Amino acid sequence: GAALGPVIAWRAGTRDRLALHAGAGVRGAHALLRVEGIWQFHLAPRARTPGAYLAAGVAGDFADEARGLLVAAVGIDLRPAARSAWTAELGVGGGLRFTIGRRWGRAAR
Repeated sequence: GAALGPVIAWRAGTRDRLALHAGAGVRGAHALLRVEGIWQFHLAPRARTPGAYLAAGVAGDFADEARGLLVAAVGIDLRPAARSAWTAELGVGGGLRFTIGRRWGRAAR
């Protein structure tokens, strides 16, 4: 299936970010609602160049049946220390998982 929706994230520490994602989409012939809670661990949080991070969490898929899932991913933040930047993640969580997005917020401390 595929889902599209917003992500809200908070810096929980120098290297940590907590993210909530809610998306709507389709799985087979059914409408899908997906909700995720993700922890990101940034390897170089103060970098002004692209920096990698690891991500793990839980997800719920609600379509023709409800499923609870574990999520694991690797990501790249194009400017981890900046107030805004593009990000991308690749991982697994009920199948292949790919996200791309733009984040805004406060700079790393």
